Amino acid sequence: MMRSFGVFLQLFLALLTNQHSATCLKIGSFNIRTFGRSKMSKPDVVNILLQTVERYDLFLVMEIRDSTQTAIYDFLDQLNNRTENPYSLILSDRLGRSSYKEQYAFFYKESSGLSVSDVYHFDDGDENSGNDTFAREPYVVRFNSSQTGRHDGIVSGQLLGWIIQDFVLIPCHTAPDDAVLETDFLFDVYLDAVARWGIDDVMVLGDLNSDCSYVTSGEWDQIRLWTDPRFTWLVGNDADTTVSSTDCAYDRFVVAGDDFLNGINTSSVSVFNYRDAFNISQDLAYDVSDHWPIELDLYELNSEGTTIVQLSTTEGGASTENHLPTTPLPSTVETTQTQGKTVSSTEGGQSHPPTTPMPSTEDTTNTQRKTVSSTEIAATETSTEIAATENVQTTTEENAGVPANSAALLSTELWSGILAVSVVVSFLMGMLFIKAVTAYKKSTGRARSHDTHALGTIITNKTTR
Repeated sequence: MMRSFGVFLQLFLALLTNQHSATCLKIGSFNIRTFGRSKMSKPDVVNILLQTVERYDLFLVMEIRDSTQTAIYDFLDQLNNRTENPYSLILSDRLGRSSYKEQYAFFYKESSGLSVSDVYHFDDGDENSGNDTFAREPYVVRFNSSQTGRHDGIVSGQLLGWIIQDFVLIPCHTAPDDAVLETDFLFDVYLDAVARWGIDDVMVLGDLNSDCSYVTSGEWDQIRLWTDPRFTWLVGNDADTTVSSTDCAYDRFVVAGDDFLNGINTSSVSVFNYRDAFNISQDLAYDVSDHWPIELDLYELNSEGTTIVQLSTTEGGASTENHLPTTPLPSTVETTQTQGKTVSSTEGGQSHPPTTPMPSTEDTTNTQRKTVSSTEIAATETSTEIAATENVQTTTEENAGVPANSAALLSTELWSGILAVSVVVSFLMGMLFIKAVTAYKKSTGRARSHDTHALGTIITNKTTR
């Protein structure tokens, strides 16, 4: 009987686990320092890169430096030899003002429903005359995903919606010394993409060099991508996206568009530490790159047209670090600015100069958004659970940083879990009751048999006498 209960419990837990283990559409961004033929000649480095990229459905690679333009295709071949669901590749022109050139590349899985609708290089002026803005102009790509999309279906009694389907990605690797100017001008790239395609669901992503000495606390108000209320920065200023001992949030996700923002699982926004995930040395990690990748998940519709919600994205023993906005829409004050940072990493073959310590004051001049520091994450998660039981317009839920439909789904999953546990406990109690009754009956039967045997002995003795 107990063996039967064990089998039942295993099946039940497997079903419950399967319900919550579905993955969302995972997007990543990675500055792979000086990616080219030399890096591809190092098998241990390539192996880490392959393990990293294959975690994602859509992945941006920056700082591709290869005049032969063969390294990235060799990498694609090796990547597709490892998976049953091959990646496609879209590659920018070689970009740069001089002989120093870089390229952007997007790896994406068609099996995940992804396709490229359109693409163009942003025209920022004549590079030869020096009248351009970007050292490496953005490569603007319009994606479509058949796995996502607005859906007003019902899951566990909750109304779903605001799941992104048609969206634009604008990658950029800014020049460190011009990070303020270039990051500000990304606002114009956004306006150009919106005017061209009529889509306001846009994400700027990449190595913006937007921290430490390149963008100091007093320079944020010069960046329209920061001050304009349409944008939310999903990687906070307290993040560290560098592999070395520096502590700088160079790599960012900046999102515009309500559909896009509410389609993102904010609990998934994190820095992927491949050193800890793959248990490699610091030296090997730095050979791979001087940056960690950053990542996030989009909510995804399953085959029944219902939304799959993923609550966390820590994989392969990774030690990830979440840096989340406290609200899905930018509406409050930026209160985090890390002090006294130093920079010693390398960008484009050139050394980053040391950083002078920033003043020990918080940046409170911007009134458009708020990011949460790593020390506030635990409190934010607690607020999220409380907000799930309240009206979606309450202040508690706004501070939790979870879209309204996500909070409702979290509440539903909590009650579903309680109900499931109740079923298991009830089943266990029933089995124990049956076992007790059976034992009682057996005990009573043995007692009666003993009495009958004793009575027969007495009668026999009397007859003998």
